[in-house]
Amino acid sequence: MLLGGIILAVLLTLWLTSTSTGSASILSSINLRWNQTGVIVAGDGARGSVANQFTDPAWIYIDANDTLYVADHHNYRIQKWVTGATAGVTVVNVSSTGDHPESITFDKNGFLYITGHSNERVVRYSPDFTSNTNVAGILGSGTSALTNLKYPLGLDLDDELNLYVAERGNRRVTKLTPNATSDIIVIGTSSTPEFYGLLLSLYSSTEAYVSSEDTDAVYLWAFNATTPKVSLTQ
Repeated sequence: MLLGGIILAVLLTLWLTSTSTGSASILSSINLRWNQTGVIVAGDGARGSVANQFTDPAWIYIDANDTLYVADHHNYRIQKWVTGATAGVTVVNVSSTGDHPESITFDKNGFLYITGHSNERVVRYSPDFTSNTNVAGILGSGTSALTNLKYPLGLDLDDELNLYVAERGNRRVTKLTPNATSDIIVIGTSSTPEFYGLLLSLYSSTEAYVSSEDTDAVYLWAFNATTPKVSLTQ
């Protein structure tokens, strides 16, 4: 499960399925509501760099054990918080490379993927976080070439370990298959919004949710389509 630029993405998936197709036996959207009283589960509410603080946390990932991973953007680190903890543990520190961690996800083998828009790339870390590999983009080279990424933000993986990246700077979502050296554009033209968050659809292998700060909207977008299938705005 991941949360970040796309708010309530999983719940939106359920809502869209129930209202647009009527074929799934799921909860009605009227029952999908936030608890009005929030509970702090990580951080002390103040900006800082000690173990119980964040500076501009950008993205979270929750694993099957309810362990929380946080992309602590301006502290250049990924923090791990187990249930009930009062402080996080740094599992990845990227201060030496200058990467601002933005979005994070894990694959089915336990590898961690991080977008670093400052260095225009996606980096993969081993399950023990001791080694890493550049898997998409070229360090510091943000162009529109399909070997490069430009301001990569959201990312997601499918079951075949295909990597999808929302490139804000190129107004597109690209797909990188395992061992490939260049990407494939699956969403985006010169006129599409600047994408931020990305979440693959739970019900289709050729659709994704993308969010845009510029338009204050979340879209359900079919691959290779020029316009979104559904637009959600306030």
